[in-house]
Amino acid sequence: MEITPEAIDSNDEILVVDDTPVSLMILTDLLMSHGCRVRPSDDSRLALESALAAPRT
Repeated sequence: MEITPEAIDSNDEILVVDDTPVSLMILTDLLMSHGCRVRPSDDSRLALESALAAPRT
């Protein structure tokens, strides 16, 4: 999958959830290197709470 600059909206934020620290770091770094705003989490319960607290409008 290719991430193009046209596909990235500066107001968008991607919630990345993985309980494997290395996987979380790799995916977060990859997305950030393409200009994405990333909200990483290693805890699914906290990620869900975070997503519900700040839903996309």
